Amino acid sequence: MKEGAIKEIHISEIDAFLAERLIEAGGGALGFNVSKKDSQGNISIESLGKAEGSPGEESVDFELSPGESLNPEEADVGHYTGRPVDTSSAYEFFDFLLANLSSFDCIAEFTGNAWRIKIEDPASPTDIGHN
Repeated sequence: MKEGAIKEIHISEIDAFLAERLIEAGGGALGFNVSKKDSQGNISIESLGKAEGSPGEESVDFELSPGESLNPEEADVGHYTGRPVDTSSAYEFFDFLLANLSSFDCIAEFTGNAWRIKIEDPASPTDIGHN
């Protein structure tokens, strides 16, 4: 997927989509803009290209198993912006985010056993696509 290219997919396909993009790019961290298209789970993803560096080292975990709920601090989207988040399911994490945000920029990479995703803080400048 070339930088600036936009693709529409169902949110349930996000893990496979990200994996394919990372393989195509030969690994490393990639930037994306993700937008909610409708209430049926369709999203639009724009490739922002290779990200400088990686999402970072110090991270928080996001895991939401069936029947599990987030504590009040974790239920705040702000808890996950501007810092790396480790999750085994990009789908669960993006579904949570898009329930609260209409769009966001992110940096994503795979660390061997989990996704590491950094949602850019809207108040901070982004380094996505500036390589």
